[in-house]
Amino acid sequence: MTIRSLLVTAAAALLLHGCSSTRETADADGTLGADEVIAAVNAGAAAMPWFTASGSIDVASPQFSQSVGFTAAVKRPDSVLVSVDGPFGIPLLRGLLTPGSFTAYNALNNTLYTGDPSRANGGLPFLAGLRPETLVDAMTGQRRFGPEWSSPDSFRTAEGMYRLSFSDTSHRSDVAVEARSMRIAAVTMRRADGSVLWKERYEYERGADSLWRPAAVRLQVPAREMTVEFRFDEVTPQPALQGLTLEVPDDAERVRMP
Repeated sequence: MTIRSLLVTAAAALLLHGCSSTRETADADGTLGADEVIAAVNAGAAAMPWFTASGSIDVASPQFSQSVGFTAAVKRPDSVLVSVDGPFGIPLLRGLLTPGSFTAYNALNNTLYTGDPSRANGGLPFLAGLRPETLVDAMTGQRRFGPEWSSPDSFRTAEGMYRLSFSDTSHRSDVAVEARSMRIAAVTMRRADGSVLWKERYEYERGADSLWRPAAVRLQVPAREMTVEFRFDEVTPQPALQGLTLEVPDDAERVRMP
C-alpha cells in the first residue's frame, strides 16, 4: 500500500452513507425526542468550528500494518488540511479536502495529486459519492446528523445511550448517541441482508473550557479484517482559520486523478 493510499484509505474508511424514513417515538424518560437528540448533537458539533489537532493514525489488516503521526487544521463544516509524518517526524504526505477539490502531496516522490472531492474516498469504492462535509465530520471526530439522517425508523434509550436507526432499500444505519456528552459514540452500517459493512466508534474528552473534544475515532471493516484508528493527542480550538492552503515545491510533478 502506498503512502497516498494509506491516507486515502484512512480518511475514506471513516465515512458513512445515511438514509431516510419516517417514524419517531419518545425516549424512555420522556425527556428528549429524536428531533431534539439530533438537534443537540449537531449543535454540539458546531460548538468548535475551527480547531487544530495532532495525534496518530494506526491502520491494521492482514496485509498491512502502519502507524504514522498526523497534524490537522479543520475549518468546518467542509474543509480539512492534514499532514502525515513517518518515523522521526519524516514528512510523508499532506492532504487538503475542500468542497471543490481533493489534493494530496506525496513527499516521497515529490508528486501532487489533484481531483474532485469524490477522489478522497477512492480507497473504498462502495463509499463513492459521499459529501465532503461527511468526510470532514468523521475524519475529525465531530460526527453530525446530516440531511440523510433526519427521520429515524426507530428511537430508544439503553445504557446511557440514545439509539436511532435509519434504513432504505439497500442499507441500515444504527447510531448511538452518548447521553452524557450528546455526541455520536457509535455507528454501524449494514447491508439490507443485515451483514455489517463497517463500524465507527468515537471517544471524547471534556476540556477545562467545557468543550467536548475528540479523543479517538476507530473504524472496523469486517470483510477486509481492517481497523483504522485516529488518536488525538491534542485538540486546540481556534478563533478562526482563514483559507487552508496546501504548500508544495515548485518542481513537484502534477498528476490529475481521473
